[in-house]
Amino acid sequence: MLVRLDRAARALSAGRNAADTALSCGYTDQSPLHRDVLAFAGRTPGALAATANAADRPRGTGPVRRPGPGPRGPRTTPPPPRRKPL
Repeated sequence: MLVRLDRAARALSAGRNAADTALSCGYTDQSPLHRDVLAFAGRTPGALAATANAADRPRGTGPVRRPGPGPRGPRTTPPPPRRKPL
């Protein structure tokens, strides 16, 4: 089972999609692959592939995330007043 999972992890990190990887590594479909990767690696197949690809990139070449004002933009109205305790 671990050999099959190792082959699947290598294929996912190489950029193959989960459905093709599952079939080529001996799983019946994508669901058992997802379950095994989640159980042994603690991540989804997509997250496992993303972290494997991120480890292959040189440091500082990934996307830059800058803090922003939030999903809805900066707050333009004051927060509602707090209620007094009874």
